[in-house]
Amino acid sequence: MDLFRLTELEEAIQRSEQRWTALLKATPDSAFSLAQDGIIQFVYSDKTDWIPAAKLGSNLYDSLLPDDHRILSKCLERVFEIGDPRGCELRSAISGGDIRNWSFHLGLIGEVRTAVGALVVVREITGPTKRWSNKAWNRGWSLWAGSPGPSSMTPTTF
Repeated sequence: MDLFRLTELEEAIQRSEQRWTALLKATPDSAFSLAQDGIIQFVYSDKTDWIPAAKLGSNLYDSLLPDDHRILSKCLERVFEIGDPRGCELRSAISGGDIRNWSFHLGLIGEVRTAVGALVVVREITGPTKRWSNKAWNRGWSLWAGSPGPSSMTPTTF
């Protein structure tokens, strides 16, 4: 590989990192990457007190109510096996016994069969005005992934 081509590739990587950083700074939500087994691989942006027990290296399942484990499992399975971005609503218990409801949106990082993880964007749901519209999620995913995005994005329930 010649030096000119290597320089072009390095510049493309820098532009990609700049877009990624700008996207995460602009979102009011928390974002992290997740392995298929539920281990949090990297925390990109933690702008809310979303799930206190969910930190780098921890298992997200440990932070969720047991009834919601199957929902997350099915959502991750679909993302990793098919590559479709998915949405699901999950619950966690916080100190004092309060229950919080969360909107999770997951998208594959990489390609099916060779993915390095799933990008997860989390928002607390406190009422109908906090819910994401399918159109807004698709637009955001398309900007980040550089693709047209899915034609529909509905919350996953099982």
